[in-house]
Amino acid sequence: MALAAHGALDTSRWVILGDAADRIGSTLQIIAGALLLLLVSALAGFTPIATVLAGLVWGVLPGLIYFVSPESTWRLVGDLPLMTDELHIALNAWITSGFTFVLGLLLVGAGVAGTLRRR
Repeated sequence: MALAAHGALDTSRWVILGDAADRIGSTLQIIAGALLLLLVSALAGFTPIATVLAGLVWGVLPGLIYFVSPESTWRLVGDLPLMTDELHIALNAWITSGFTFVLGLLLVGAGVAGTLRRR
């Protein structure tokens, strides 16, 4: 999700910087992030629990933390290792907009559907 979030943040620079903006880099980040999410959702066909856990850890849990305690969201995102400040800002924007919560619920739903399909 961080790749796609960072790419989405970069697309806002297209309007400001015009042709000087890195359109290829941000587009590739969005595509790579989307492909990783596709792979995670495709895991539901093999191991549905992996998709459910990914949805809970990377989507539902951060969303619920934001709903319960909005002021601690920035601190928790800032504590994530190996990320630049720009990436922290992009990920925080996605959490506060509710995008990660919705995406997490979709992944949980894909995992549950994979489980029910196996029965």
